[in-house]
Amino acid sequence: AELAKEKGMKPNILLDNLIEAAQAISGGASDEASSSVLRVFGLTEERILRSFGETLQMGPGSESKEVLLMKFATSSDECRTSCSLGFSEAGPLVTQMEAKRQQVADDLLQKASEAGDLASTLQPLQTLAALLPRLPEDASRTESLKVIATDSATHLEEDIQSAQDAVDGAWADEVLRLARGFDEALASTSLHLGKMEEDVLPKVAQIHLACAEQSVEDSQTLASELDILALLAYGKCPSEVKKQIVGFVDSLEKKLADRMFKVSKSDIASILQAAASADKARTSADAAEASLAAKLGAIEPVAPQLGQAMAEVEKPSGMNPNLVVKTLKGLQPVWASAAGTSACTECLQTILEKFNTKLADAGRKAMAVEGEIKDTKLAALSSLASEAQAAQAALVEVSAGSLQAQSFIATLARTLIDCNLTSAEEELSKESGMNSAALLKNIQAIGKEWARADDLEVQWMDRWNSTREKVEARMRESMEDAMSTKNEKKKQALLKFASDFDAACTSFSEGSLHEDLKTLSSETAV
Repeated sequence: AELAKEKGMKPNILLDNLIEAAQAISGGASDEASSSVLRVFGLTEERILRSFGETLQMGPGSESKEVLLMKFATSSDECRTSCSLGFSEAGPLVTQMEAKRQQVADDLLQKASEAGDLASTLQPLQTLAALLPRLPEDASRTESLKVIATDSATHLEEDIQSAQDAVDGAWADEVLRLARGFDEALASTSLHLGKMEEDVLPKVAQIHLACAEQSVEDSQTLASELDILALLAYGKCPSEVKKQIVGFVDSLEKKLADRMFKVSKSDIASILQAAASADKARTSADAAEASLAAKLGAIEPVAPQLGQAMAEVEKPSGMNPNLVVKTLKGLQPVWASAAGTSACTECLQTILEKFNTKLADAGRKAMAVEGEIKDTKLAALSSLASEAQAAQAALVEVSAGSLQAQSFIATLARTLIDCNLTSAEEELSKESGMNSAALLKNIQAIGKEWARADDLEVQWMDRWNSTREKVEARMRESMEDAMSTKNEKKKQALLKFASDFDAACTSFSEGSLHEDLKTLSSETAV
């Protein structure tokens, strides 16, 4: 009944029944009974031998079943001997099974030798390795294993180089898996190689490092690569490769922080996960506590606002200055925790500098408009500069000197002074038809902005002095003409202009045009 089972046969029950049957006929039995018992013994040995062969092909992990079947064979042989049943032509079952083990080993060795690729070589080699401890030493087999090991090591080296050329992490992982497999399989031989994994590991780590470098914009892939690097760094990874891992992780702070300023809140979470993986990789490589996740965590509360402001100031046109100022104000409650992070400070510094430049551009555009619209635009810009200056001051105060303040008010003032000086210079360059009212308006605008421009460099004062000298020269010429033609109306108009001129620039420029013209008119009259 047990022999009739295709699977699930219970060897112990079968053996017990065989022993009972053998003992029953040992005291004398009919030829038919003896023949029947021997036939069952033959069928049993055939079944056990077949099962033994299948077990040998199963590879590592099947040793216990192999031992159990061998015990069965020993008991079966002992029963034959004790009951004087004799053996088949093939001999004792134990002898047959030992021959079977040798045959399977030879077949596996041939299969490994003739395999066309590493994976096809490793599978029979691993199965053979499980048999070697129960096989006698064989110089020919050892030499064949040595050839297989040498050829496999060469192919592994070629494959890992190809994987490195292709920057293929999956390929590199497969090569590493095979290398470990060969090391484990050959460990049971007398070759004592066991260094294939050690040979390919540096390049595997470098390949994953290259994959990580290519994945900075893809947080999930980056995290995966960093997790792999963390595992590799725990192994026999050379110190030079570990240094490369540490260097890469240290370079991630600014790269990931810059990404946080450009992505949505949901994407920020994946960046923080990548940072946590980076910390694990650095700790594995350097055995020192890493803090990238903590640093980027401090950025999280301000990242969306900084990103929004940066997007505005980077627009080639159409920037919304009110949105930038609103962002600067909104940063104040949360800036203290982020101010110590260089990436945040650098980002905000860039925003302030670009906003300062944009403010100057807006001032020049407003100056190009005529009429009341110009005055409205300039008034709005002046108010905006003051608001931005106040918002910036609050941020600078908690930045411990890491944030360099921009002078928005002074920048706008200098822009307006420059534009008005240019307009005044253009009027003064006219040989005739100069518009004195327009000229005076420019001078008055310059006087209004001069104090807000902070400490102007010498070249600004030189430029103003040159303009003033031209104004004075033109006014003297006009006064001389008015006196020579006895044009009292023109004389009074010139004195009025001079009085208004003095009022406009007396706070930053010495001299009195009115007094000069008054003296000139008196001398000419005499």
